[in-house]
Amino acid sequence: MLLANFRIFETLYYQYKNGTLDKKLFDAELKTLKWAVTLPGFLAWWPNNPISLSDEFRAFIDGLIRDAQRESTPRL
Repeated sequence: MLLANFRIFETLYYQYKNGTLDKKLFDAELKTLKWAVTLPGFLAWWPNNPISLSDEFRAFIDGLIRDAQRESTPRL
């Protein structure tokens, strides 16, 4: 289920990069992605599926994960 959803997200990502997807739609999906990458089930699944998605999209998601982890880390 996660793989199917992330393949859809990947398609939307490339459509947006190529200028064929409206920014408003991409921004709405990006909110969903930013939420999804914080879920424990996703975080357990993600490193175990290294070849299912393109390297570029994986790097994009890895960046979202890092951003979410920074935002959730308490500041001293």
